[in-house]
Amino acid sequence: MVSIAEVKEQLASLDQQVEILIGGIPASFKTSVATHLASQLGLSMIGTDQLRALARVYDDNPFLQGTTHTRWQLLGGSDYLVEGFLKQGEVMQPIIEAARDYHRARGEHCVIEGVHVVPGLTSPPKVGIQLLMVIDDPHLQQARMHHKFSRDPEEAVLWTDEKTQQLQVIEQELVSRASAIARDSYQINAQQELNNCQQQALTVLVDNLTSRGVLN
Repeated sequence: MVSIAEVKEQLASLDQQVEILIGGIPASFKTSVATHLASQLGLSMIGTDQLRALARVYDDNPFLQGTTHTRWQLLGGSDYLVEGFLKQGEVMQPIIEAARDYHRARGEHCVIEGVHVVPGLTSPPKVGIQLLMVIDDPHLQQARMHHKFSRDPEEAVLWTDEKTQQLQVIEQELVSRASAIARDSYQINAQQELNNCQQQALTVLVDNLTSRGVLN
């Protein structure tokens, strides 16, 4: 396998833009993997949570105002959990595309990560890959969220069993959608240690770009 330095050098010399899309539910390492790829390869990074926070300042659309697993409240009940999640995803897509267009205009390679990167909603990259980080273990996911918010007990207690189960339902929807996409779409087992996830993501990217003749 070529070194990271060689991959970074080849990417810098490309005329075509490379995009890496990374989706997944909270605690699936998507942000950590995205940050690693961006820092190692010199890529720009877009976080969809940050885009939504900015959009909420200018747009009072109620589907932007709450978290992705609570938008069913606007549709009538928890039976609409997936529909609420997808509706927020639909509202976010033009915002994500505007950010992608900005980096395309600047000729920058970029990583786009967030729960709003939804297979079948988010347009696939012309050159690059779409990753889905899959945790598929509610106990591990909840433990990670409690660890993440260990310094904020009030936030940690919000990660109840019910909330975790709701996110697992959303993950199943993401997996189903990703499985229906054959080209340039990959699923990574996020139950692994973080460094293994980061290495696997890098390997998938390099193998994909090499097989397509983008990298030597």
